Amino acid sequence: MIVFLRGNVFAIHENAVDLDVNGVGYRVFVAERVLHALSLHKSAFLYTYQHLREDTQELYGFLQDEERGLFLKLLAISGVGPKSALAMVGSTDAETFIRWIESEDVDTLCRLPGIGKKTASRLILELKGKLVVPISPSANVSTPTTISLPAMDKEVVEALISLGYSERESLDALASARAELPDASVETLLKAALQKSFRA
Repeated sequence: MIVFLRGNVFAIHENAVDLDVNGVGYRVFVAERVLHALSLHKSAFLYTYQHLREDTQELYGFLQDEERGLFLKLLAISGVGPKSALAMVGSTDAETFIRWIESEDVDTLCRLPGIGKKTASRLILELKGKLVVPISPSANVSTPTTISLPAMDKEVVEALISLGYSERESLDALASARAELPDASVETLLKAALQKSFRA
């Protein structure tokens, strides 16, 4: 089982990237917002899920392990395949998606790609109260990050929050910077994250 990949972005496609990992090419299907976070010929790190079928193997990639965890929860639901699960995870951040589930917001869930009212109701029935990514008290209030992060990443997030960015904005900027600069120092990561924030 391939659980993560670190390599250079060899090619970017409409819904996938090709990673050169020590001379071996891996095609990884990713959400659109992951594509925007990666740059051609730059280093990247992706958490992955390896989907095995009788006739093929497919890799799906994520910037954060929490997104992969949500993807796996969705995949366990009857009628949800990897492509539709990826589209759902890629449509918004995990925290917002969980808020929709917990508040039983069927109308908003139905706006996601490939989700009808029946599937939305099934998602709520099977996932409510079972998702582990924490929900912030308010999207407009900056709070100390509740997602487990390495010490270096926490420094970057805390620095961004101190500059006025929300927790979610800080985490998203960090994930984008980390994908391009997996081995960078705190200072380099912070600069890259700030550039991502300005670009957003």
